[in-house]
Amino acid sequence: MDSLSELRRFADVAADLGVQARVALRIDLNVASETHPGLRTSKGAKAGIDVSEALAAFGLAAQPPSIELVGVHYHIGSQITRVEPYLEALDLALALLDRVETAHDVRLEHLDTGGGFAIPYYDRTADEPDTYFEAPHSLDGYAAGIGRRLRKTRPDLLLYVEPGRAIAGNTAILVSRVEAEKTKLVEVADGRVMRDDWIMVDAGFNTVLEHSSYHWYYRAVVADHCGKPPVRPFRIGGPLCDGGDVYAGDPGSEYRHLPTCTKVGDVIASFDAGA
Repeated sequence: MDSLSELRRFADVAADLGVQARVALRIDLNVASETHPGLRTSKGAKAGIDVSEALAAFGLAAQPPSIELVGVHYHIGSQITRVEPYLEALDLALALLDRVETAHDVRLEHLDTGGGFAIPYYDRTADEPDTYFEAPHSLDGYAAGIGRRLRKTRPDLLLYVEPGRAIAGNTAILVSRVEAEKTKLVEVADGRVMRDDWIMVDAGFNTVLEHSSYHWYYRAVVADHCGKPPVRPFRIGGPLCDGGDVYAGDPGSEYRHLPTCTKVGDVIASFDAGA
């Protein structure tokens, strides 16, 4: 349950059906996850019951006979590139679980620690600052930290995790076709003029919303010319009548480097679109 109003409605429905519903409460533990603003699910985000109301919420959930209170759920975001926020959230969740069980005389059976584990949308170069398109930590490092804490404090808890994009991200590619090409001249500083080579593809943010709304980066190759070096800078635009329907460039640039021979009719494959 993500809110108290949802909990009350759920209790009424279960009572009307004459069943006892198994319920876990999702709590916003107020942990900063250091990811893209659109992927944050804690610390001021819309998801979860505020941690200041958590103890009272569990008390409310423990009262109706139509509700069986079974667990604690939290989720702090997706594409989080460090292990530390996950460990901070787990420590807070275990402390909250102990308070809940003591205050309301219940024994909870499971803990859902969320997930959304990061995947590498590009490989970081040595001189590049950290971004949320990288994935420098491993699932092994996450598992070791989580497992160590649970073994020490509550080895009886059933643990749920939600790998998210770590298992879904690389299950799909976006395949688009170059429909048009153009060159535009752009005036830059000191009266200098710069050449912009554009290619227009037939998939825009009507197909993958994140490319525009989050300015998300997806690796891409020209499928017709995979064996040729990607050396020519292009800007890639979608087909929509919207100036924001433009794909993010390679790291630190507005441009994608593709083979020089890229032309109308070629197929472009963008990776890791499954999430």
